[in-house]
Amino acid sequence: EGAYILVGIDYFSRFIVTKTIKDKSSKTVSDVIKEWILLGIYQKHFYPIMERIYE
Repeated sequence: EGAYILVGIDYFSRFIVTKTIKDKSSKTVSDVIKEWILLGIYQKHFYPIMERIYE
C-alpha cells in the first residue's frame, strides 16, 4: 500500500510537469497545483486513471 501511494504521487507529479512543458510556460509545480485547486481539481481525481494503468 505504501508503494501504491508513492506511485500515485509520482504519477501526479509527472502529470503536472507534462502540463507545464506542454503549455511552454515557466510555471512552477506549486503554481500548477494552486491553479488546479482553484479549479477544483485534486490529486484524488487521478487515482482512477492510475488504477486502470496499473491493473
